[in-house]
Amino acid sequence: MKKIILLTDFSWNADHAIEYAMQWFDSKYTQGPLDFILVHVAPGVPAIPTYPFLTSLVSTEDLLKEETEQLHAVCAHFSSKYPHFRFREMLIIGKAVDSICSMVRQEHPDLVVMGTKGFTGLTRMIMGSTTLEVLKKAHCRMLIVPSGATLDLPDKVVIGANHLTADQMHILNPVRQMVEAWNPELEVVRVITPRELDDVVDDVVVQRVEHFVNSKRLHFTTLQHVSAEDGLEEFIEAQKANLLVLIGQERGFLLNLFHHSVSKEMIIHARVPVLILHTQEWEVTGERAEHDHEAEHSVALESGSFID
Repeated sequence: MKKIILLTDFSWNADHAIEYAMQWFDSKYTQGPLDFILVHVAPGVPAIPTYPFLTSLVSTEDLLKEETEQLHAVCAHFSSKYPHFRFREMLIIGKAVDSICSMVRQEHPDLVVMGTKGFTGLTRMIMGSTTLEVLKKAHCRMLIVPSGATLDLPDKVVIGANHLTADQMHILNPVRQMVEAWNPELEVVRVITPRELDDVVDDVVVQRVEHFVNSKRLHFTTLQHVSAEDGLEEFIEAQKANLLVLIGQERGFLLNLFHHSVSKEMIIHARVPVLILHTQEWEVTGERAEHDHEAEHSVALESGSFID
């Protein structure tokens, strides 16, 4: 059974991301039974710093009761809309990033789905705090869905292949599943910067991708650009792509791309979902080690599914 983590903070953006992901799985994106876990991370203390006199009126127990009820409501909504799938709930008490990373290590999910807000004004600061920190620390497949993404299935997919090697074809298994389910057009792109002009495209990689993905709508493009991030952004815009697939093993490029896009309010964070694949699943980086003692104090409360 494949396990899908659906993160929610009860916002419209979280619901939108879950709905987007459900379009994939409702269209036979993958075969076999699926286990959807709706996860909400709640702080362990009341978050009312501006009005200290109110803290005595609102207890942690009251807040958790309210958030549990909200989680029940979200689960009931999606269970009713997709009765052929199984949903269950998990309420985690702790710090968001550390709790999510700890859960990934314990649950071994096949995919984690997160929503993000648009990037204008103050919302740029909001995205950086949780999504980027999880990207830094959690090594698992992630689907990041911006608020501007449509609910259409991807029909033009760009795959950033700067760091794909010939022995890593298994990473592209989700792409092969897309081909079998929807047969989208695939654009595998490699952006060469001036300091990489001497790099040679590995023909073995090209041949193995062609064989593994097995799509007649597969194309390869090599671009020269002063910035790998700018080059990829411009290619996505020109191709009118509606999904970007990135290989997450190269932490620097991945994080630079996200920081770069946020700072320039570029298209990736406006409307294009990003699927991040990893060579090694369910791991966390060494950065997380210093926070392990905090994550250990998080508590997960799980309730049953709304459907049998």
